[in-house]
Amino acid sequence: MDKTEAIKTPSDAPYEPLTPTDAFPTQGIVRPTGISWVTVTLGLLCLGVAALVLTVQLTDVGIDWSTAAPVFVVGAGALLVIAGLASMTTQNRHDT
Repeated sequence: MDKTEAIKTPSDAPYEPLTPTDAFPTQGIVRPTGISWVTVTLGLLCLGVAALVLTVQLTDVGIDWSTAAPVFVVGAGALLVIAGLASMTTQNRHDT
């Protein structure tokens, strides 16, 4: 290659700006609609924990955590599984 010969670079190519549809194609995207049951269940679990903590702190109620904690964890897991199954079966999907 001769030193006087120009080297082609990508910047030598003609500039063609992308349109929004080229940069972000929207054909074929499936967007879920409806209630997110997992989010609702997590919110209810958080409200339950907050109510339990407030009850223990503001009253003289004592909780035996050696039995309450495993029951709570198993119950929360069961609720999340049920919410996930409900979310899978009831969520509508629409093509945009």
